[in-house]
Amino acid sequence: MEEINPVPGPKAVRQSRKTDAVVLVGVGKLGKALMSYAGYSVYDLDILAGFDVDPRIIKKGAYGKPVYPVGRLNEICRRLDAKIGVITTPGSCAQPVCDALVKAGIVAVWNYSSVRLKAPPQVMVHHEDMTGSLRRLAEYASKH
Repeated sequence: MEEINPVPGPKAVRQSRKTDAVVLVGVGKLGKALMSYAGYSVYDLDILAGFDVDPRIIKKGAYGKPVYPVGRLNEICRRLDAKIGVITTPGSCAQPVCDALVKAGIVAVWNYSSVRLKAPPQVMVHHEDMTGSLRRLAEYASKH
């Protein structure tokens, strides 16, 4: 089956632009897993910093990368010139986090929360619906 919108290969991406700075908010289990993944570098992406509310996570960092208090989001995003933000927070705080990311200059958001986020038209939000995806697979599997 042919992909409708194929992802460009790593070589094409590397030749086309510099490494993009990415920040992640919500350094729990999923956030740490995403921060530990080395494969982003093949596509010239790098999660440079995390943000969390837990002082233990902030003090410890994650996989050699700094984790800052959420209150420093604007300052750090601007210093890193980050344009991409990842949200792995509980749904209850995802919209305020998205709003703060947009205020900090983020123009693309990868949302892993359970909430459909609202953002200005100039901001792209990709909703990663893991539960819905698994549910669709389970429905398919139950029929076969």
